[in-house]
Amino acid sequence: MPTRRRISFALYTLACLVLLGLAAAILSGSLEPAGDGAVAWRRTAPGGTVVADAFRAVAAAGLAGLLIVTLPLLLTRFRAGDRLARVVIPLGLLAVTVPAAIALAAVWLETPVVPLWYGAAAGVAGGAVGLVLDAPWASADRPRRLVTVAVAVVVPVLVGVAVLASGVVGRGVDVGLNTVLAAPRPGVSPEIAAFHDDLFIVDLHADTMMWDRDFLGASRVGHVDLDRLVKGNVALQVFAAVTKTVSARPAPDPGRLLVGATVCLSPDSLNQTGLLQVAQFSPLATWFDLEARAIHQARRLKRFIAETEAHDDGTSPRMVLIRTADDLDALIRQRRREQASGGRPRTVGALIAVEGTHWLGGGGTDPAAGVETLFAEGFRMLAPTHRFDNTLGASSEGCDPDSGLTADGAAFVGAVAHNGIVLDLAHAADATLEGAVGQGAGPVVISHTGSRTACLGYRDEAPRPGCDANRNISDEDVRAVARTGGIIGIGLWPEVGSNSVEEGMTHYRAVLSALAEPSFVEEMRAAHPAYDPTDHIALGTDFDGAVSTPYDAAGLPALTAALVVAPMPVPLDRRAIRKIAGANACRVFATRLPGGSAERAAQICAPLLSGTDGRTALSQNLGGVR
Repeated sequence: MPTRRRISFALYTLACLVLLGLAAAILSGSLEPAGDGAVAWRRTAPGGTVVADAFRAVAAAGLAGLLIVTLPLLLTRFRAGDRLARVVIPLGLLAVTVPAAIALAAVWLETPVVPLWYGAAAGVAGGAVGLVLDAPWASADRPRRLVTVAVAVVVPVLVGVAVLASGVVGRGVDVGLNTVLAAPRPGVSPEIAAFHDDLFIVDLHADTMMWDRDFLGASRVGHVDLDRLVKGNVALQVFAAVTKTVSARPAPDPGRLLVGATVCLSPDSLNQTGLLQVAQFSPLATWFDLEARAIHQARRLKRFIAETEAHDDGTSPRMVLIRTADDLDALIRQRRREQASGGRPRTVGALIAVEGTHWLGGGGTDPAAGVETLFAEGFRMLAPTHRFDNTLGASSEGCDPDSGLTADGAAFVGAVAHNGIVLDLAHAADATLEGAVGQGAGPVVISHTGSRTACLGYRDEAPRPGCDANRNISDEDVRAVARTGGIIGIGLWPEVGSNSVEEGMTHYRAVLSALAEPSFVEEMRAAHPAYDPTDHIALGTDFDGAVSTPYDAAGLPALTAALVVAPMPVPLDRRAIRKIAGANACRVFATRLPGGSAERAAQICAPLLSGTDGRTALSQNLGGVR
């Protein structure tokens, strides 16, 4: 074998072995970010990297498979002097390893120097130099050379496009991230099941439209589809459009963070939601434009709604879009008619939201004009921030939470109020929430959260491992939301410190305790004599939000059962549970949506407090602590 061929063969082999070892280490979970620009042999990645972890695992698995196949081919065909193999193998190797190496490096750490980058670069460089040293370009048969090169380049590209178009990668990420925890659930007695089926349940937050799956078919993937909403008796589901998710990085100034955190999320990090658009082969505009990404998710939902209307046979599940207070009134009336007919309600309302309007302000889209565009597209709940600071305000998990609401953020809050849209302050830093509430916006919503107090230890309980206190809401913020007449949607997933339904009750207890604090009750009743702490709690599951939850939408009766039996600082009777399940959310929507008001809300939502059976007190047979 000529010397040049020996060198190129050695380089190809080295490239394969380096990348194969790297892929194996990633798949085994041995390598994790150390937080200082390097990697360490541990398994504690910072929070907020779940999508990146999934992409990294998918890339590593594909790379490992390619290299395992390539090594024997390289050994046999290359030594045999096969001219085609000497082009196809290295170019095929490069066609896959170049994007894989870029993806691996990009999602690993947002720092300029990491050993992962060196390993990936070494593998790619080895393949490239080997190809240059021993490419069989010397043949006089030029047409054959061109065909060979075309096949070697085009085929891997077509294969990659086919894989993306098939949605395999996107589905793999969806399946891996949106799971149901294998945790025990409370038993649901027949009486509790009947009570649950008589509730008007509103879930304030699900990210389902971010994922490319058939929402109208019964699915085992994720947490939400129309079939499971009906089985779980969900009356109104808020679907949030997600446009940007980033990775955690070491905080540049940890002293500015809340509760002693050492990592934060920066808007300069890689947009993992953008990668998901590519993996799901979404329309090209959604790959680069955040507003287009949000509108695409809203239009997907509206297409699903239109399909249920077009195929309505009088018995199958159907959806209606909620844009006004009148739409909400019509939904309640329709579901009560369906209940009166003796069956489970089949009509589910859908309200469209955005989780972080990052493209507004900062010299880009004018906040007022941007809000009006979203209103015209049917959005009725908007959050200024998600998990990182933007030009509207600071996030509770951002790198500068004390910066609060910006001037553009104030303009955004004003436009939201003017257009009859609900303001969602989930993920907002304390200072941002204070600024928004100070603008007179209300009632406001925290669509999905947990209690910061519960994270840090509620009463005599120890702090909960894995619970992200910064992600959750403080007692003072709970009370600030209540002062606006708003609601706090409590969710159950590990990052809020809820690995089971029972653990989730800790957050309900903590929020109720904040609302029932004697001096606050006195303050509230001075202005609102009928004040009740249970008026300001709701459900916010974060279903399909790249989180694991103790149940999916069909499993919501377990939550009702837990609320019935769990000891609370404020006793929960039927009326209180009806309020938490959906009547409180109904009040806020009927007040804020176009055509709504406090008087209209009282008229629309009053029937939800007694249910179809007319009872307001829980039977002793439910086993509740009273």
